[in-house]
Amino acid sequence: MKRLLLCVMLISITLLATQCKKDKTLAPEDILRSKKITLTNAQWGNSITLHWFSTSQGAAVGHSSRYVDITEAMITQEIMDNGLVQVYFTPYETKTPYSSLPYSRQNSQATYNFNLDYTYEMGKIRLLFFLSAVYGAPAPPYVATWDIPSYTFKYVIIPGTAINTVANTQEKQVQLKGVTYSEAEIKDMPYSQLSKLADIKE
Repeated sequence: MKRLLLCVMLISITLLATQCKKDKTLAPEDILRSKKITLTNAQWGNSITLHWFSTSQGAAVGHSSRYVDITEAMITQEIMDNGLVQVYFTPYETKTPYSSLPYSRQNSQATYNFNLDYTYEMGKIRLLFFLSAVYGAPAPPYVATWDIPSYTFKYVIIPGTAINTVANTQEKQVQLKGVTYSEAEIKDMPYSQLSKLADIKE
């Protein structure tokens, strides 16, 4: 009888521990955030790389892109394996709220798209700017000589301690103020919303 009672207690403790791990809530100390970064056209330089960008139809298209590498020691292997890195920028200089990357919009003549994206690896974030064609329109201008407006960027690093990975998948989930968000939802979330939910102070 004692052994049975002990087994029941052990099972209860295990289930409770599992539930606690499953229901992790993002706390302010779970957020690592850098200072703002403003880049001018000159700071982008003229180096070109081929960046593969996923379209809304799910296809991957390679684009010649200008890029800037930002050194960030907080992006460790643990972050690569279990964490998330989100990048935001001000689309119209500093007068509008931060929007999440990737970002795309058409020029005023609707002949090509402005695009910004990012990738990250251990120790760095790469920001990318490229121009893509609109169907039926002429080829876009050459990005190497394009005058990129001054943009301000901000990035948020969420360690794996604040993230749940769904069993048998690679999907990551973050719980903010009692609501669970998928990785895709976090990526689409404006900075103003994420900073409010995660209590990020300016």
